[in-house]
Amino acid sequence: LTTSKVAAVIGTVEPLVAQRLGIPKGLQGGYRAINAYYHLLRRGDIKTLEDANRVLISSLDERKRGLARLNKRIDKRKLWKEWENHKPEADGNLQRHREQWAYKYTYWYRSERKKDALGYDGFVGSLRCAWGSIHEATAVLVAVNYFSARNMIVSECGMFAGEAILQDYRKRCSAFNNLNFAQRVQLTLLRKLHDLGCYIGATPDGIITRSNDKSCVEALEVKNHCPFQMYQNHKNPIRIVDKEPTESLPKSYIPQLQLEMFCIGFHCRSAILIRLTATKGSIIHRIHRNDEYIEIVLRRILKFFKNYVVAQKPPESNFGSNDRTLERIVELTHRIAEESSVIARIPHKDIQRCQPFNTPLLR
Repeated sequence: LTTSKVAAVIGTVEPLVAQRLGIPKGLQGGYRAINAYYHLLRRGDIKTLEDANRVLISSLDERKRGLARLNKRIDKRKLWKEWENHKPEADGNLQRHREQWAYKYTYWYRSERKKDALGYDGFVGSLRCAWGSIHEATAVLVAVNYFSARNMIVSECGMFAGEAILQDYRKRCSAFNNLNFAQRVQLTLLRKLHDLGCYIGATPDGIITRSNDKSCVEALEVKNHCPFQMYQNHKNPIRIVDKEPTESLPKSYIPQLQLEMFCIGFHCRSAILIRLTATKGSIIHRIHRNDEYIEIVLRRILKFFKNYVVAQKPPESNFGSNDRTLERIVELTHRIAEESSVIARIPHKDIQRCQPFNTPLLR
């Protein structure tokens, strides 16, 4: 179980709860829990590093063939359609040109990347994933530029597996004895999950340390806000809508950030979230660890796994909505969001960008 599925498993994206948390409709839906359920049913595929290499990593030949197919398609199609310099219509409205530009961009993804090596299937959600993947390096560079100027180091990292925490404290009994009650409870819940075959891991976009104190670690997560929005019942349903990032922390990110801090280790007490827009700059948040929240998340993962995955019964809509722990998660989510802080806003002119050779960007 990775952080991308945790919100679905604990029930915070189910419609009844998501509405209370102010989670956008596009991120809600019981189908997410169903997807997580089937994902966990395949838990036997990866148990060792060799299994992970076999399942997750494509061969070099496969990657070369996929890239060749993608480049061949790109060469056949013009990716850009200007709209800023178009003459306005008789009514002075440029919106039609903007819609056409957005349509050209998204049509390219729907048609040319439908079954390509990157795996995007053509839906709007996949377009947003594509946008996030393409601009992830730029968002990480925002972190590098900001924190390196403040005597801090941004490092690349891989997956932090939950079993590494268990192995570490099994080897060092003295370290286990130094844990507080909340940390011991978390380890106990993690052990129960692993005994059932539910392995937990998190892959943050990086970690941040102080150059003079490497023991102080923060998780780094970046989010790229896609400027394309879906409008129903319209001739050109996808439009460009790029807004200023709000200072309030989106609550949909909290389960992922808290689980990342947990998987990194008990010494990780905070996380940095960078939200990058297409033309409105970036905002940097700091979120603090909440051990009570993490404990409840682990309990709900354990309950989901026992009630649905082990029983091989797909979860119903709004599952567990009468559970008192879910009510507590809602309360803690609001508190964590309120206690988070905005470190900085980075204006658009200070975002270091480089246009990739094979992918269109907003100018």
